[in-house]
Amino acid sequence: MIRKREPSVIGSTFKAWSISCWQAANPNCNLAQTLRWGPDQATPYHCDGIFVPAAWSRYLDQCKVLSSPVWEELSDHNPVVASFTPEK
Repeated sequence: MIRKREPSVIGSTFKAWSISCWQAANPNCNLAQTLRWGPDQATPYHCDGIFVPAAWSRYLDQCKVLSSPVWEELSDHNPVVASFTPEK
């Protein structure tokens, strides 16, 4: 059990070696909406993401959030998709 005042070793380690694909592929952009819930479904909640080892950043081509009427029927979450090129 992790207490509130104790640092999270797992969290610190994760932050040290990983990157958010959205933020790496879309620098200086607002986070895209990934969750639509509550009375105001236009409020831009972003709670889904893809995190990868920082060493993979050079292979990252793009990261986007899919949005369409089809996804709105299937879920209250919009999928996050990242694409990579294996050898650059």
